Formats: sequence, C-alpha cells, structure tokens
Amino acid sequence: MCYQTSVAWKQDEDRDANQANGMLYLAYFCAALCALWACTICCLRKRIALAIGITKEAAKCIATMPIIIVFPVVQVMALIVFVIPWFIYCLFLASSGEMETVKGARQMVYDETTFKAGWYMIFVYFWSSEFIIALGQIILALAVSTWYFTRDKGKIGNSTVIWSFRQGAWYHWGTAAFGSLIIAIIKTIRAMIKYIQKKCKNIKNPVAKKIAMAVLCCIDCCMWCIEKCMKFINKNAYIQTAIFGYHFCKAAKCAFFLILRNIARIMALSIVSGFVLLLGKLVITAGATFLCYVCLAYTPVSDELNYIWLPLVFTAIIAFYVAAMFNEVWGMAMSTILQCFCADEEIYKGDKDAMYAGSDLKATVSNSNKGKFAKKSKVAAAPAEDEGDAVI
Repeated sequence: MCYQTSVAWKQDEDRDANQANGMLYLAYFCAALCALWACTICCLRKRIALAIGITKEAAKCIATMPIIIVFPVVQVMALIVFVIPWFIYCLFLASSGEMETVKGARQMVYDETTFKAGWYMIFVYFWSSEFIIALGQIILALAVSTWYFTRDKGKIGNSTVIWSFRQGAWYHWGTAAFGSLIIAIIKTIRAMIKYIQKKCKNIKNPVAKKIAMAVLCCIDCCMWCIEKCMKFINKNAYIQTAIFGYHFCKAAKCAFFLILRNIARIMALSIVSGFVLLLGKLVITAGATFLCYVCLAYTPVSDELNYIWLPLVFTAIIAFYVAAMFNEVWGMAMSTILQCFCADEEIYKGDKDAMYAGSDLKATVSNSNKGKFAKKSKVAAAPAEDEGDAVI
C-alpha cells in the first residue's frame, strides 16, 4: 500500500519528490519488518507448534474444572470488600484538613502528618490489590499444575479448585504478600514521580522545567519497565511455588533460570497466547456489542431512544475489560502448563513414556522435535499412578 501510494504521489503534480521518496522508504521499511517477522516465525515454527499444543491443553484443563472460569469474580468481590473500608478511611482523611483561602480560592490544606497518611493509604491500596491478584494466580497455578501432574484426569474436577483455594489461602500467603509488596513499592515510587512531575509544572524557569520533566519522564519509563519485568517474574515465581512449594525468593530464582533455558518456547507461547487472547477479547466484545445493538434497535423501547451509539460504546468498553479479566484465567493456565511441561521434561530427561504430558502434547512435541524424545533407559522411577504428589 505504501509503495502504491509512493507511485501515485510521483505522478501527482501536487506532491513533491521528497514526499514520494519518503513514502517509498516507508514501504521498504515495512517490507523489511515483514521479512524479519516471517524469518522469526520460521525459526520458531517448532516452538509455535508446542505453544499451540499447550494452548489446547489449557483448554482441556479449564473444561475439566469449569468452576475455575468464575474465579475472577471471587477476586473482584475480595477487592470490593477491601475497597469499601479503604474508601471510607480516605474520606475521613480527606476531611481532616483545614479550609483556607489560597490565592483567592478556598481549598483544603493538610499538615505533614496527613500528607504522609495519604501516601500510606495509596501504598495500602497498591499492596492489597496486588496481594489479591497474586494469591489468585497462586491458586490458579495450583489447580492447573495438579491437573497436569495427575495421570488419571478423571479424578480432577471442581473439587480440585476448592482444594487449591484451601492450599493457597493457608500455605502461600507469605509468598503472595512478598511478591505483591515488591510491585506495591514500585507502584508507589511511580506515583511519587507523577506527583513530582505535577509540582514541576509550577517551575517558572522554562529551561529548568523542561529538563526536570524530561528527567522525571525517563525515570518513570524505567520504573514502568521494572514493574512489567517484576510482574512477569512474579507470575512465573508463583507457578514455581505451586509446582514445587518453594518460597518466593527460591521460586523467583528458579523461574528466572527456567525462562533463560526456555526463552524460545516462552517467546513462541507469548506470540500464540497473545493472538488467542486478543481474538477472544475481540470476539466477546463484538458479540456483546451486537447483542446490545439488537436489544436497543429492535425492541418496543427503540422508538423512545434518541441515541444508541453511546450505550454501544460503553457496552463495548465494559465487555472488553470483562473479557480481559476472564481471559487472564486462560493465560495463567497456558503459562502454568508450559512450566509444568518444562519441569516434566527436565525431571524425566525427555523419557516420553514416563512424562505426565498428555498424549496430544507428546505427539505435538514428537512431531516438532524428531528424535529428541527417542526412547532412553529410565533415569527415575515412575511415580504413583493415582496422584501427582511426586512433583507437586
């Protein structure tokens, strides 16, 4: 398209040569990106096949434990239970200042103690909300890893999710609290940077103002990157905790080196899972918006409506975020199964018969890695057939 546009601009008298050449260079750049992407897909084709197999296994896992789909509702309810008293305390704190006239306008003025208490409330919100998310990730990882490391999948059901909830809520509070504390500290630092940026807008010297804003923007970008990296490491650390029962520091260390050893697989899974989850979000959003349109346009109350596009926009936004929330369950299941497969492969040294992986996943791996899983002498005794406790 860019190339055709450049050709058309060369023939257009209203366009100069620089504009046409610029569009031509843009076409070459896009073509180079497409070629690079195609090479990446070709190099990762075997890992992508494995990622597709893991996606199918995640779907089987969720189908075996359907109650796991509504787990985000439990997290939202827990967050609401926390937010209600937190919001009340914030209202009391906001009303504890003194009303004064500043520059002709009346506003609340707070002393240093109240100011620090406000930052404490912000930190409490970050820590508590991240703790709820972290504990939910551990419980989901426990359920999925139990499903993976159980040979008789018929014994797995909704009761497994309830058991995982009890195990996670009783034994892994500390891991969730420590991991969420790290994220809460980073988020609080970012909030402080935002506050300083707001104060820097009052600097009268324009040069100093630009320098300060640029430095703070760079720091905020670095903290954002650190936050994303820590969330990724925390998520994988929680999976390690669910599989092996490690404490947070050891789980984070094992997760980090597991990622390094399987970076190509994780990259391929990110590509596949990202596409699948995005497709799910778009389908759910489009379906919910279409149903809303049908209800608004083809019902008896449609004649009383003056404007239907605004409700449709709100419906699309709400549907997208709801779909994103529930799709996180599937994303967590895929990440957990990938780590379970990597641990399974490393424990049994590629002995396909001894591994816990399902037959479809084994077939996918065998087809994409010919000869890798050639039958070897067993290096470990096969665990009990009835439970997966040998690994978990």
